[in-house]
Amino acid sequence: MLYPTFYAMLSSYCLAGCLMEHFALYPGWLLTSPETLATIHTAQSPGITIIYVLPKLSLTLSIIVQVLNSPTLTNYFSMAMLTISWISTVTIQIPLQQRIRKRGDREAVKGLIATDWVRVLTMSANFFAVLFSVAG
Repeated sequence: MLYPTFYAMLSSYCLAGCLMEHFALYPGWLLTSPETLATIHTAQSPGITIIYVLPKLSLTLSIIVQVLNSPTLTNYFSMAMLTISWISTVTIQIPLQQRIRKRGDREAVKGLIATDWVRVLTMSANFFAVLFSVAG
């Protein structure tokens, strides 16, 4: 039973990282000047990668393993939620983050906050699917 526990904990950790990023990190960026914003963004990016992006990648790989070992509707749902989250990351959030890093663009931060709801909702849905899967 170690793997289901690890899977649930990793999902919980990734949801917490997503919520922290959305509700604590991004709004704080609006309180800085454009020059400071670009500097802060550049300084925080390696930490965010280690603390949130790499665990989310591990969670994604775990979900793929779950689907291969147990192709249930719940596992497919989790994989779909992570896929939507990654597509949003690559097509929307990363381009906005690049604008923030290059120009300290505060409008890009506002866009990031507005569009990040896709990731918040998909990570939340994944978390509840994982809980359902592990509890069942």
